[in-house]
Amino acid sequence: NTSYAKNLIGAFHQPRLVLTDPLILQSLGDRDIASGLGEAIKVAIIDGPDLFAFLESRSEEIFLRDATVLTHLIHRASEIKLRLVEEDPYEINLRRVLNLGHTLGHPLETRFEYLHLRHGEAVALGTAVAACIAHRRGILATGDFQRICALLKKLRLLRAPRPIPAADVVSDLRYVRIIRGGNLNFVLPTGIGRVEIVRDLPDEELLGGFAELDRLIEVGP
Repeated sequence: NTSYAKNLIGAFHQPRLVLTDPLILQSLGDRDIASGLGEAIKVAIIDGPDLFAFLESRSEEIFLRDATVLTHLIHRASEIKLRLVEEDPYEINLRRVLNLGHTLGHPLETRFEYLHLRHGEAVALGTAVAACIAHRRGILATGDFQRICALLKKLRLLRAPRPIPAADVVSDLRYVRIIRGGNLNFVLPTGIGRVEIVRDLPDEELLGGFAELDRLIEVGP
């Protein structure tokens, strides 16, 4: 991570083992739990209704650190992500859908100096903007849009510590475009379990999505 952009420097190496102990989550505060849920919601929107409905119905147990609920959630979310990464390790096609929420989430993290906005919080806000844009385009039904926003709010993710500098975030995408060879792919939800990859979006449409987000989020510490 640099002051210009997130994930600007580095290399990928696939792990030999991923070990998860849900009991460690007992040591985390609610905000860190919510941050992790930002990634879980993203995966649920990509994969389909089952995990999404699970998050809708079990939010109280999640924040109570119920080990059985957390184990199921982590296992299912990891399983979905692992399948996509294994099928497309170099992000040629399928794996790109995992960028839902990240294309805008990363510059959000940069603008909040990697300190005031956690990664999952930024991904959740990026996902919300993507949903706003898809809804404004007419490719995401109002009912699904409302469910996505309601779940983000229920899991304490429709909030920001201070007003979002939308124009600066959109401007910062120029660094990501350089990394991506001049083009950006945006992942837009078209339903619970359906997404569409769109080849770049005009700044006006991105700013319109952020304007819609402003009407949805709470701002403050």
